[in-house]
Amino acid sequence: MRARVTALATVAVAAVLLLAGGGLVLVQQTVLLDGLDDTLLQRADDIEGLLQGERLPERLASRDGDDALAQVVAADGTVLLSSPVAAGSAPLADGVQREVLRSLDIPVDDEPFRVLSRPLDTAGTPLAGTDAVLHVATTLEPIAESRTAVLAALAVGLPMVVLALCGVVWWVVGRTLRPVAAIQQQVAAITGHDLDRRVPEPSTGDEIAMLARLMNDMLDRLEAAAARQRQFTSDAAHELRSPLTRLRSELEVDLAHPETVDHDRTVARVLDDVVGMQHLVDDLLFLARHDEHEAAPGRAPVDLLAVAHEAATATRAGVEVTVGGADVVVDADQRQLVRAIRNLIDNAVRHARAQVTVRVDQDGTVVVVDDGPGIPSERAEEVFGRFVRLDEARSGGDGGAGLGLAISRGIARAHGGDLVVDTAYEGGARFVLRLGVRRP
Repeated sequence: MRARVTALATVAVAAVLLLAGGGLVLVQQTVLLDGLDDTLLQRADDIEGLLQGERLPERLASRDGDDALAQVVAADGTVLLSSPVAAGSAPLADGVQREVLRSLDIPVDDEPFRVLSRPLDTAGTPLAGTDAVLHVATTLEPIAESRTAVLAALAVGLPMVVLALCGVVWWVVGRTLRPVAAIQQQVAAITGHDLDRRVPEPSTGDEIAMLARLMNDMLDRLEAAAARQRQFTSDAAHELRSPLTRLRSELEVDLAHPETVDHDRTVARVLDDVVGMQHLVDDLLFLARHDEHEAAPGRAPVDLLAVAHEAATATRAGVEVTVGGADVVVDADQRQLVRAIRNLIDNAVRHARAQVTVRVDQDGTVVVVDDGPGIPSERAEEVFGRFVRLDEARSGGDGGAGLGLAISRGIARAHGGDLVVDTAYEGGARFVLRLGVRRP
């Protein structure tokens, strides 16, 4: 990249300098030629003034005494008057009908000259009645010498400037990309076991510094995701180990004392543990798919009140569950909504003292309230973590795996809504499920 940038910059600057040099030469030539033309016009005016006298001058020269390469030529090509330099030579140029400035090779010297040709008004002069043309010329050699000098200077200076610029660009690009090399070296050393490492952030505040900050932000997210994954795996293993331990203990006791085996009791206990593990595995599978964005909700008209009734299956002795509210139709995945609301109701029944109320509001909000001990406001977000239980704050009954509320919030957010705890409510725990997908 350093070589490419340097090469491109060098080529671009060289092209610009060449164009600028060519433009300089053209401007210089134009300015010098304009100055030369002004000189010729002044000389022609001086010589034409000399011809206005009573008799013709002995030689054609400008008023400042500078001899000019000049001729007065008749229409038939006869040289009537000439300056000493042009004496005895053929006409400097052809006749013209109007004033003309030309670059020509003249007979006096076979080199490029600048020639001004001007028809003369001979009325009232010694040349009255004669059609004559005044030719005034001067050499173009000074302009050619000046052009040669400029081109020589450009031929020497441009390569030096380009080489110097190439070196500067090489140094600047190398200095600019130095942090990139450090970032590359650090990133190459990061593995899945040391995600706590970070790339160095330059203090320049430029795009490279921004890239370094973005990479560090990405590493922060990767480290957090890896930590969550490790914690998730550890918690899942722990949750599965408990029922497996109970199953093994039950079976080992029966094998050790076959004479006392109560097959019906053993089957019932094993079945309870298997059902619990199946629910746990289902929850883990749902969360895994949700994390991978594979559980995107379908969209179909769903009667939210009917879904709430369908989800209210949890029972516990002494706890009454009531469902009511408005008939609201939403565009949602009915299976996922049933699961989300059922998790909320199961959680409420598990911690309620005597009453659980489920209400569907007109705006498509589902409110689940229990009369249990409630949730401390400072831990309102913690309950939505995976494998989180607040048994010390919400007593009563056996706790689940701690995945239900996390699943319910995930389903709500997948539908464009959210699930929160109403911390202002003081009569127990009040969960508010907003879907944000109500049909008109």
